[in-house]
Amino acid sequence: MEDRGNGVYYPARDCAQDDPIGTAICAHHLRKMKSADVVYVWWDGDSKGSHFDLGMAYALGKPIMCAKELAATEYKSYANVIIALCQAELLRRGARSDQA
Repeated sequence: MEDRGNGVYYPARDCAQDDPIGTAICAHHLRKMKSADVVYVWWDGDSKGSHFDLGMAYALGKPIMCAKELAATEYKSYANVIIALCQAELLRRGARSDQA
């Protein structure tokens, strides 16, 4: 994405990870997410930070896209939620380009 001229905020790279509690990291992520046009989620299901960031993006009403391909599950899961949000955003983008 950066190679195409997009600004990318990657928490592990762009935010000091030496906060002993984590509140400063969360506040930094929130500031960056508020200014984002879209949030790409790199979901593996294990990262608690990804859970938190997904919730922030959803609460802020940010468009959510998949940063990597996800497999749907046969049961209720965050992967299915992310897939649905990504599909809704792709449909929205398609409708917007059809109107142009």
